[in-house]
Amino acid sequence: MLTVNVAPGFNQEQRYIISVLLDEFLGVPFTIAESPSAGPFVSISAEGRTLLLQQTLFRGQEQCLTGAQSLPAQPLPLLFPDREELDAGLFCDKTVPIIYGAPGGDGRWIARSPGKIVITADILGSSFFMLSRMEEVIKRDRDVHGRFRSTASLAYQEKFLNRPIVNEYLEILWAAMRLLWPGLKRKRRAFQLGLSHDVDRPFSYQPFEASGWLRPVAGDLLKRHNPGRAMNGLINGGLALAGLPHQDPLNTFDWLMEKSESAGVASTFYFLAGGDTEYDTPYSLKTRRLKRLARKIASRGHEIGLHPSYSTLRDGALLRTEISMLGRLLEAEGIDQREFGGRQHYLRWEAPVTWQFYEDRGLTHDSSVCYADHAGFRCGVCYDYPVFNILTRKPLKLIERPLLIMDGTLFNRQYMNLDHSAAEGFVSRIRSNVERYNGVFRLLWHNSWFARGDCEKRFYEWAISGS
Repeated sequence: MLTVNVAPGFNQEQRYIISVLLDEFLGVPFTIAESPSAGPFVSISAEGRTLLLQQTLFRGQEQCLTGAQSLPAQPLPLLFPDREELDAGLFCDKTVPIIYGAPGGDGRWIARSPGKIVITADILGSSFFMLSRMEEVIKRDRDVHGRFRSTASLAYQEKFLNRPIVNEYLEILWAAMRLLWPGLKRKRRAFQLGLSHDVDRPFSYQPFEASGWLRPVAGDLLKRHNPGRAMNGLINGGLALAGLPHQDPLNTFDWLMEKSESAGVASTFYFLAGGDTEYDTPYSLKTRRLKRLARKIASRGHEIGLHPSYSTLRDGALLRTEISMLGRLLEAEGIDQREFGGRQHYLRWEAPVTWQFYEDRGLTHDSSVCYADHAGFRCGVCYDYPVFNILTRKPLKLIERPLLIMDGTLFNRQYMNLDHSAAEGFVSRIRSNVERYNGVFRLLWHNSWFARGDCEKRFYEWAISGS
């Protein structure tokens, strides 16, 4: 059993990040004690041996964590794994950016002596910075939808958005622990796919809403100059409105579930339950088609979640209403799923407000924390983890499922605007970095995305297969 001694101050923050790294991520048993003599270090000790971890962030006045003075100085210093005698295969690159801390006088970050190792990289503070999203509370750079911009993030500016930097910090910590305690065992993990689908538009043709299918027909004919597709839409829309069998390009749910099942995983389908802005595409959870779809998803062992509407970003009452609506659907249809999580529509997520809304209203997980404008590791990690409210300074039970890649982020003109070849290269790099740490490769592909053509289906099949 390891004993972790922390200095007074920032008690909740220190206990939280120690628990996440040692318990959630590594699965190592430990106890925490407070020691006035700990000074600028957290000490981990057992069997007469000690690991000292430099503290930089959790020093000084406690209320300063949400002030600009808590942001790290840039450019960040770099740790060179080969110079520190660390296995280069543990890391995504030849250097590791260190958010807090400074090397010793000899330029090294790790000092070894018999029975003692000192790490002057602030592993705990740097990891807390990424997982808590504290920079998003401090910086106010937002886009037109109120979303924190990727370009304002430290990860983007310091060029590590495409790597799970917290996992790399964890490997530095684990390497030191293994040197001191060779018999120590860590939690076993295996690479996983995390597949999810936001259901913005479940069906192309809504009964008694001719405009809902005539508008895209006109677009195919006049804007996209595709008369064949326009005719197909006209015919199938008419059949749908007449209640007759038809083909629906948005109804890709069976295909998505088949692909997930072939990969040995269950998908999560996030349904809208409201919304009245120009950015929402509201539909009723009370229609027979929607109820039938929900039952099918559940009967095949997949998960249902909530896709909170555009205005729920700062409206907790509206969020509660939408949660109740989805809950009533599950109950009325006899779907045995008592708990569910959510992902914000348009990825309109705010630290830590959204997390607290979800916690207070009984949602079990969030999977919104991915930049809309640039894919990558916004949280800096490829493991699920319990979150922390940096404003109330309290840990929450809510679990973050870090989303890494969204379809529109890769291909939409206003975002990364990649062609399929460039997107393959990017997705391969992200996946490779997740595989390195046996993490969860979380993707979001909308059911409606595949209406663009078979090439999009082929790309998705490639993305989830890894080959």
